[in-house]
Amino acid sequence: MSSLSMTASVGVNAANKEIDVNLLKVLINAYARKSNLPILSNNKVDEDFVALIEYSQTNIAKVGLSDGIVFANKVTFKNLVNSLYSGYKKISITKPENGVLPQGS
Repeated sequence: MSSLSMTASVGVNAANKEIDVNLLKVLINAYARKSNLPILSNNKVDEDFVALIEYSQTNIAKVGLSDGIVFANKVTFKNLVNSLYSGYKKISITKPENGVLPQGS
């Protein structure tokens, strides 16, 4: 099973590469669902996105100063990944060794 990682920072005045924004959105939305917070509905790094980054920095990563930036593979990111794994079961998706799969699988 592959591990999750970012290629660049996401947030205020950050690189905000599409792949990293999408990954971070998934992680933040998973946390938001568990915490009854509003979820992100678009892939824009806007006020709502930054507010949830800052919330996660304060409440998950416990950083002293929330700056609205998630640095690639650093404290906030690692804590969001841990939060995801603690709330959801990791399973591998592989074809079964026996049995019949529907066409197109």
